[in-house]
Amino acid sequence: MNRITWVDNLRGLSILAIIFLHSTIAVHNNAGHFTLLSNTMNEMLAPVRLGLMFFVSGLFVDAGLKKG
Repeated sequence: MNRITWVDNLRGLSILAIIFLHSTIAVHNNAGHFTLLSNTMNEMLAPVRLGLMFFVSGLFVDAGLKKG
């Protein structure tokens, strides 16, 4: 099966963005000196985080439905 590199990279980046959000939630936004950076990163990623994940997943819905 041929892999589409840009889709794999996009999927990986969206997964990392969601992991980053969940890791900051796990420490209750109390990451010491890292708090300002993590809050800023989460605010920047918020508009695209889940939308990107759904977009990448939706790219292959048609092919999956055709397989049966």
